[in-house]
Amino acid sequence: DITDQFRVGTNITGTRTENNQGLSSGGGFGNESSAVTGARGMIPLLPVQDEDGNFTRNDSHFPEELSAVGFEPNLPVENPIAAVTEVADQSEQDRVLGSIFAEYDLTQGLELRLEGSANILNSDRNQYFSSRTLQGGRGRGGQANTGTVETDNYLFESLLSYDRTLSEAHDIDFTGGFTY
Repeated sequence: DITDQFRVGTNITGTRTENNQGLSSGGGFGNESSAVTGARGMIPLLPVQDEDGNFTRNDSHFPEELSAVGFEPNLPVENPIAAVTEVADQSEQDRVLGSIFAEYDLTQGLELRLEGSANILNSDRNQYFSSRTLQGGRGRGGQANTGTVETDNYLFESLLSYDRTLSEAHDIDFTGGFTY
């Protein structure tokens, strides 16, 4: 409280999140397949790598024994070990949430409250898929993706409240406001 009639306050919090994740979940088949999708979709007879050290995949290393009995190659699925070891996916996120208010008693029972709030978010994400993955391979020397998101949200509120007891049987309580 600044005075009996005037009060101010604030609340501010900030966070920073850093993630270093592999391509471990989500995604579908093909270039977007993850380690989990790859583990579920890979033919269990395939070794992790072929004789040349390349990661095996259903579409390029389909066993002849399965073709001989009528099976056809599946959709390309990322080798689950390649999805974990050959992908770099890093993100950073900074967020600040804050609010400030001021209340003033204009007269007995009549109060004005002004409040402002902010939600500020900055996020960066960097991905790299080596040439040994579906996403970064197929004649490319790898693939890099980068993205930035900056979001600012602001809120302003003005409230006028009136609360008065006229008698034991009569009370008046009114609140009006504006939000932007």
